Amino acid sequence: MARFVPKRWTSAFRSVPRHVFLPTFFRPTGDGFRYTPVSAETDQEEWLRLAYADDAWTTQLDADPDKWQEACASGTVSGTPTSSSTAPGLMARMLEALAVGSGSRVLELGTGTGYNAALLCAGLTDEQITSVEIDNHLVRDARRTLAEAGFHPTVRATDGDVTGEDKYERLIVTYGVSMIPESWLSAVTPGGVIVAPLHREQMIGAVVRLTVENDRHAMGRFLPFYGGFMPTRQRAAPAIRQVLQAAEEDHSSPRSTVLPELSLIGREPWRFFVSLVLGDLTFTDVMSHDFPDSGGLQHWLIAADGSWAYQELTRNGEPIVREGGKRRLWTELETAVVQWADLDKPERERLGLTVQQGRQEIWLDTPDHVVSSFPPATQ
Repeated sequence: MARFVPKRWTSAFRSVPRHVFLPTFFRPTGDGFRYTPVSAETDQEEWLRLAYADDAWTTQLDADPDKWQEACASGTVSGTPTSSSTAPGLMARMLEALAVGSGSRVLELGTGTGYNAALLCAGLTDEQITSVEIDNHLVRDARRTLAEAGFHPTVRATDGDVTGEDKYERLIVTYGVSMIPESWLSAVTPGGVIVAPLHREQMIGAVVRLTVENDRHAMGRFLPFYGGFMPTRQRAAPAIRQVLQAAEEDHSSPRSTVLPELSLIGREPWRFFVSLVLGDLTFTDVMSHDFPDSGGLQHWLIAADGSWAYQELTRNGEPIVREGGKRRLWTELETAVVQWADLDKPERERLGLTVQQGRQEIWLDTPDHVVSSFPPATQ
């Protein structure tokens, strides 16, 4: 493993066989919309090679265990990933950031295959580890695989946002949330640590390390590496069809934009900062019939409250924007890009997060330099 990993975790990765926790998984096809099944039965050599690659692999689609048989029968299958095995390199970085002590009790949210729980057991002891997962069948499979590998942590089927009354010194999360639930602070003892991803659909991979002061306050910085995870099942996704209908009935005039070269899924250096500031938005492209000669794509931003905005090019190549709802999302986007430039284009490790009752703040360098708070005040 990489040289930054403490001996505790180096030994754990060497002793826990990943392939045992990946008997089957899905590999994305070239188009990114379908998946092929991978197992020892399909190609043993390729299965083992991929199982030990530093890659994340989808292990469940549409929360449906029958998708595997469908993929085996047809050769490929479509679906939305709902569980995966995280890339080992990312797991190592997050475990290092957890900074466990020899006596730490650890709560893991998102058991998945059980591989990360096995690493935690190998680095600590079975009795110190509790792992929870929302899917009953994943819990059943993880318990069985963990036992076969010689590990016996506590594994429960429950919603990770509902942590119960037990207290832990460390909390590690393997799915993305739009905001840090306050229940997580209550689950961690004062002085304890939370390592968790904030979900942004723009795939910025924001992992934050928080130190808990009490059950109403925690604070920490974003870690200096990419850590993308699929979102919690509880994510409030907008009703896109209704939003498109509302926009069609909106007769406000379009305007020009100060971001004519904008690509919402590109690698713009401002994307991490801007994504944090705007909150968890949905991004989608819609084919426009108004200006087909220009490529015909409208680039949409949609908030969970139904606010919307989109950009498209006219026949003359002029970028225009329309927006509606409680928030003016494109205006917020433009403002955030300007703010990023005015703040000397900060990298992710200069940014931090404060979690307090009813509100969360993004700050730059020091907690008193707040650059954004959410939920947005306009909601």
